[in-house]
Amino acid sequence: TMLDEDGTPFDVEPRNVLNRVWQALRQRGLFPVAAVELEFYLIDRLRDAEGDLQPPCAPGTQERNTQSQVYSVDNLNHFAEVLNDIDAL
Repeated sequence: TMLDEDGTPFDVEPRNVLNRVWQALRQRGLFPVAAVELEFYLIDRLRDAEGDLQPPCAPGTQERNTQSQVYSVDNLNHFAEVLNDIDAL
């Protein structure tokens, strides 16, 4: 934790900001809950003709997504095996 020259907590240091928020919530009888999200992209081992990363071909169909569908789950079933392996980690 960062401190000022006189030993008081440095106001804008993230740990000190978090502590102030934590204490304010506790005084109101509240308890914060936080979560993290693991975000990743599946990519093909091979790059495209220009040398750029490209989406993988779906197992079974060998179809390649040509548009980014980060909020769509329609195509995830094609990748169930690898996603289950990741989940098992």
